[in-house]
Amino acid sequence: MRCATRHLSLIRVLCLAGLSLMACRACANDELLEFEVTYSGMTIGTMKLAQVQTADGTLTRSLHLKSSRWLATMGATIDDHIRSETARSPQGTCITVTKDVKENRFQRKESFTFWPEAGICMRTNRHQKTLERIEIPKDAHDMFALFLDLGKTLQHRNDPLTQELTLIADGKIYPLHVESKAPERIRTEAGKMQAIEVNLTSPSTKLFSKAVPKRAYFAAHLPLLLAAEIKTPFGTIHAALTSWKVNGVERTWACDAAR
Repeated sequence: MRCATRHLSLIRVLCLAGLSLMACRACANDELLEFEVTYSGMTIGTMKLAQVQTADGTLTRSLHLKSSRWLATMGATIDDHIRSETARSPQGTCITVTKDVKENRFQRKESFTFWPEAGICMRTNRHQKTLERIEIPKDAHDMFALFLDLGKTLQHRNDPLTQELTLIADGKIYPLHVESKAPERIRTEAGKMQAIEVNLTSPSTKLFSKAVPKRAYFAAHLPLLLAAEIKTPFGTIHAALTSWKVNGVERTWACDAAR
């Protein structure tokens, strides 16, 4: 049972990290990405990430994290959903993130809405029925925007990148240092290919307790997240891309690299 509790904690971390693992793509099409989540070489769950953009420009991204069956037999069950919706408003871009967490007997629902251009964030805990307003820097990134921007910036880039950013996670503000390396060949489900390693650091120790990946790998030829590593007190969790579909059609990212 102690082993099951440990793996439950590990996969909970991946749920919190789901926003930052979102497919860093310009969203002109419906997309679905699937990741295998492993710890010490064992598969502990799967993560599905989807994004859809409607004709009016509303962008919806969603995460579904589910624990492996063998974990359930040991008393660790997770079925979590996270949804992010980006739309226009009189105050500028409006981003609403909702979380519906179900882990064994524990259940929690919460959300936060923020307007990056106005520098305002409203956080709601639907379980405790509380509402909180927070002032945020106007250049703040949420998890999705952070990796979306990184994916676009790193595409076809050969020289290292260094940036100082502000990140908003669960309605709180954190400074973030981003540093990339030159492209290198790594092994993926689609074969070996050129990828860019990105390392994230912060003077705040609390940020990475919220499961922000400390290391990620992007495809060098397109803004697509291939893998990520998340440090935990129990060890390192790995998430690796295993499937990428656009409008229901399977895509092979290594083939795109050869074109």
